[in-house]
Amino acid sequence: MASGHFSGENTHLTWVLTNDGTLTIKGKGDLIDIRNDFDNRVYDTDYFGAFHIFNYPWVCCYPWFDCLDLIKAAVFGEGIEGLGVGTFQRYWNLEKIMLPDSLKLLDSWTFYGCTKLKEITIPANVTEVGDAFDECCNLKKVTCLAKRPPSIMDSTFENIAKDPVLYVPKECVDTYQQNTCWSKSFKEIKNIL
Repeated sequence: MASGHFSGENTHLTWVLTNDGTLTIKGKGDLIDIRNDFDNRVYDTDYFGAFHIFNYPWVCCYPWFDCLDLIKAAVFGEGIEGLGVGTFQRYWNLEKIMLPDSLKLLDSWTFYGCTKLKEITIPANVTEVGDAFDECCNLKKVTCLAKRPPSIMDSTFENIAKDPVLYVPKECVDTYQQNTCWSKSFKEIKNIL
């Protein structure tokens, strides 16, 4: 359906969107401050998600932006280490996300407002999560594979589904329960089944 490549400082990635709505991104680096080789538009979003075009080099348009209504699943290949600000902000049809073990950072608004997202697994190597899942109003199940709780914000899981459940490695349940931000976001923290 659509494909392309893009690069930034220390980043070289390719992407393919198939007819079933699966966006697959492969390569090495991160999706932070990238440039689309074919379309140098630069976007910023206001609080309500309205898009505005600016010429600031630090606010980038991801090349699959024009396909946002078609994307139902996002699959990230090994080698991707970070997802930047607003990478998939308000992708209303995004239902499934597969993050790689190489991932270390989920920045602010990465999946903000993805209202069809019901569950997510955060890989073991993630050390920091901005307010990446705010307004994911159907997000009910979060699995975090990290043995040490990643740094999160009070708003990381704000306005998600009522009574969400966090699943963590069995030996880490107490650690997550004692972490102020994680225990505030999840009243129910269980070991991974």
